[in-house]
Amino acid sequence: MSWLGGLLGTSSQEEQVSVPLLTQRVADAVTVDDRRRAVHLIKAISENSSYHKALGASVPVLLSILKTDREDVDLARSSLQILADIMTAPSTGQATTEAENAAAFVKDTRNVATILELAQEHDAGVRYHTVQLLRIVTAFRLSETQQAVLAAPLGVGHLMDLLRDSREMVRNEVLLLLCELTKSNQEIQKIIAFEGAFDVVFEIIYDDGPVEAHEGGVIVNDCLQFANTLLRANHSNQNYFRETGSLSKMLPLLNVNKTDMWILTDDKASLLLLALETLSLLLPTNNPSRTANLAALAKCGVLQLVIPLALGSMNNAHIRVKALMTLGDLLYGSKEHATRFSLYSFPPASSRASDGGPPPPPVPAVARLLAVALGSRDPAESGAAVRAFRCFLYENEEGQLALASTVTPSAISSSSTPQSLTGLIEGSVTVGSILLHALLDWEPQGPPQPAWYSSCILGYILRDSPRAKDLLLRIPLEIPKQGVPMVTLLTRSMRVLTLLHRTPGLPNASPLLPSPGLLVRVGLLRLLGTWLDDCGGAVKSFLDSATNLSFLVEIVLQHSPHSDPHMVGTGNDGFAHVQGLAAFLIGLCFICNQDQPSSQQQASLQGIIVQRIGIERLLDALDRVRRSPEFQMAEQGKSEVDGGGQQLNLYDYDWTVHFKAAYDRIHRQLKSPKPQSNAVSTPQQARPSAAPPAPASASSDAILQSYKDLINTQTRELEMIKTRNHELEERIRTLDEQLQNNAARSPAAGVSATGEYVPTQLEEQLLHERQQMIGDIEKMRAELEMIGPAYTAQTQELQGLVQAFNQLEAEHVKQDDANRALRAQLEAANNAGAVSVPVADPAVQRDLQQAREEVQRLNGVVASLSSELDRLRPQTAELDGLHDELHRLRLTLAAVTAERDSLSSQSNADELGTLRHELSAIRTERDQLRSEAGGLQQRLDLAQASLQEADDTLSSLETTQLELSSLRSRYATLTAERDAATAERPRLERERDELRSGADQLRHELSSVQGQLAASLADAAAARRELDTLRSQASQPAAAANAPDVSGLQTEVSLLTAENQKLQSSLKQAELRFKSLEKEQDDLLEVFAKLEIDNNNLKARISLHEPDFGTDSEQY
Repeated sequence: MSWLGGLLGTSSQEEQVSVPLLTQRVADAVTVDDRRRAVHLIKAISENSSYHKALGASVPVLLSILKTDREDVDLARSSLQILADIMTAPSTGQATTEAENAAAFVKDTRNVATILELAQEHDAGVRYHTVQLLRIVTAFRLSETQQAVLAAPLGVGHLMDLLRDSREMVRNEVLLLLCELTKSNQEIQKIIAFEGAFDVVFEIIYDDGPVEAHEGGVIVNDCLQFANTLLRANHSNQNYFRETGSLSKMLPLLNVNKTDMWILTDDKASLLLLALETLSLLLPTNNPSRTANLAALAKCGVLQLVIPLALGSMNNAHIRVKALMTLGDLLYGSKEHATRFSLYSFPPASSRASDGGPPPPPVPAVARLLAVALGSRDPAESGAAVRAFRCFLYENEEGQLALASTVTPSAISSSSTPQSLTGLIEGSVTVGSILLHALLDWEPQGPPQPAWYSSCILGYILRDSPRAKDLLLRIPLEIPKQGVPMVTLLTRSMRVLTLLHRTPGLPNASPLLPSPGLLVRVGLLRLLGTWLDDCGGAVKSFLDSATNLSFLVEIVLQHSPHSDPHMVGTGNDGFAHVQGLAAFLIGLCFICNQDQPSSQQQASLQGIIVQRIGIERLLDALDRVRRSPEFQMAEQGKSEVDGGGQQLNLYDYDWTVHFKAAYDRIHRQLKSPKPQSNAVSTPQQARPSAAPPAPASASSDAILQSYKDLINTQTRELEMIKTRNHELEERIRTLDEQLQNNAARSPAAGVSATGEYVPTQLEEQLLHERQQMIGDIEKMRAELEMIGPAYTAQTQELQGLVQAFNQLEAEHVKQDDANRALRAQLEAANNAGAVSVPVADPAVQRDLQQAREEVQRLNGVVASLSSELDRLRPQTAELDGLHDELHRLRLTLAAVTAERDSLSSQSNADELGTLRHELSAIRTERDQLRSEAGGLQQRLDLAQASLQEADDTLSSLETTQLELSSLRSRYATLTAERDAATAERPRLERERDELRSGADQLRHELSSVQGQLAASLADAAAARRELDTLRSQASQPAAAANAPDVSGLQTEVSLLTAENQKLQSSLKQAELRFKSLEKEQDDLLEVFAKLEIDNNNLKARISLHEPDFGTDSEQY
């Protein structure tokens, strides 16, 4: 009785003893009843967490019971409950012991296979506890459980069979298990999907009818969550989902009645969020199936369902944000969806005009989207709307031009709030006018978000669209005046930027948002950076105003980043962003100012970068932007609105890509040792780049003249610098005289109380101008000192090059004269009918030797000149033309030498004709080869087309292979079922024979009981007749003496009657038992009939599929 003490006592020693004894009793039990009682005793203590560690050793015994006694439903349930209890974490404390039990259980994959086989039992309790046990193990060891399920024979197929169970208790538990098992395991996801998971999921969703499905619920939400798990980052499942028509089954879930927009249940809200997430999972930008998914969604008309959820009257903020994100995914890179969105419109808020006029027009969806972006009080919703704008304008130049054409001024009150702009949008005010007002009329006291979002949207309108950039340069924002440059958005943006830089900042209202000044300034600088990139007209318009460049230089040269405390906003030095973006604009002006006919502006800009700012300082400002947390967060693909919709980021992913590409170009051109294109990298190279390079085919006089012009241009520039220096000195002298005269005449100047001289305001201004001019003169002198040595060295190199070229030209003339003389001798010999000069003639051999030596010497001269040119090439790109000319001359000399050698080796004039004939044959052959090359090119094009078709066929074959693997899995399932049915048949036949023999025995017993009953009935009838006789005799007076005998007979009759009733009761019970046996026999016969039918079907399906599998296997 030690085990009973272990159950009742509290001693730890008794606990350690009781559990092993109970386990041993289960293992040693002979009968099923003994095992059942022992298992029930273990189950009584399994819920106590203190026994879990000791009960971990009983897992093998319990698993052996599940293998041997699986037909005993009660025993199987109890064993499964014990296993689940010892792996269930307690409500308080750590689950170390339970985790160890789960790890030990799943370590042997055969344990999971045993549980999955047990799940095929039809009993609901067994199936429920089986799935519950697998869920518990999965929670502790997900990866190991996934591998065990894959290793189990038909393991995934067994789980799918459980999912098809009509009992909700089992089905719902399996649904939760599959949601966990399919996480991060694409192999299980693919098998489950091709087992028909999507069809089963939508059958469960629409099980209670379409109306109930639209309302959602826990089961519907779990089904959609399971479908999303199967689709997440799994391209093959997405293709299967699309091709099996599951999209059309899901889209009705997005329908929302107009009355439900304001009052939406929690279940319906969760349903909409999950359905929108399903759409987003099909449309990531890196998805290779994105194009096909977009086409399928467009065919289903999903855009018309998402737009009302995003921009309609939905009263749930979470659904609006999710719908806006999904809307952006649908619009990104889809021309069809972008066109439909631009044509979509909402009815006006009021159907009739207030003044009795015509009704207001419908509100376009683009205008409603802008209203949400600028007027929403939810930062997450505004950020999602701006993202939708970016996706709508991506690779949509028509939309960019359409919105750019609306960027015109309008009479909007400067006191309009972002919320009041919504009413203006639904009126006659255009989208572009609203953007201009929100950006350019922003007040420092107002919220900065509308101005920030407006700058972002304007940047999206201009991004990668040269036509939109040029269009905005031609739209005036003010009435043009004669003699005054046109005021454009570029001009106004620089005005606002300058004003914000001069205006003291306001304190930040929210620690999670950047300061208002920083946000708007960064937005304007980003807009200008997008506009100036690869737009020569914008760069020219920007540089035409001298104040623009000087303003940017002033920002870059500001030495105290912390002198502007209101610029610090996002955890990093806010001024570093402004300073880096200002340097970015200067760099864009430098690299994009390439198509100007004059390099004076470019050279001036280069001088500013090199002398005033410094290349390293400019690049360091750009690097600080790249190293900032805001830039790195956007570089990782984070949204513009992070942190639950509260944290605004200064950059987005697309803008970081644009910034890095332009940064590489700026860095490459500033650090390059020689000029590229028309840009220059050093002030010494700015001057030579003014002269265009001479063409390779130009004559020597033209080449010399081009370099003379270059020298003259440099001389004139030097004279201009000297003249400017002289003018500055004269200006300083004049200012000194004015200062002295003013000091003599000015009554405001005087002597302070301490005896010091106090200058006037004009004198202070003149002194300041004088110091600035002295600084400019010093810079000019430093520039002259840097240019002087380079100018002298370059002039000397050019002179040496000209001399070498003249010598080469003289040698070339000599060589031409010698060639002419030799040709004249050959022609004279041919005309006289004589043979050519004999090869053995010593004079001819000497001439040939001298000619070869001359050619070698000339080749040496050319090689030396080539090396000299290579040395000078990094300094002057214009010498490339001369190098090409020298190379051409060298080739000409080689050709002339070869021709002379060929002519000297000819024996007679007939060989010349033969050579000409061969030359014509070679040309003919060349033409034939060209035609053959054209034919080969056509064949190559055909081969490429065939290759493309082969790729398409390969993709279809991959899909077919996946379906084939699913059929093979199903084939294996059917084979296993057939084998199980075949193995089960003898046992069922034995049971049938036993039941038949039992029925025969019962029939024999029934006939015997019926005979006894008939005899009893006959005895009872005789007894009644005798009783009646006695009663009739007792009624006579003479028979009074026989009364005791009558009472004895009555007693005997009563006994016989009671016995008769017992016999009748036994007969009824026997009849009931016989009927029950007959019913069981009929059920067995029906089961046998079904088994025969299934067996025949299995044989037919196996015979049908076996040849196909063999063919496919050989093919693959």
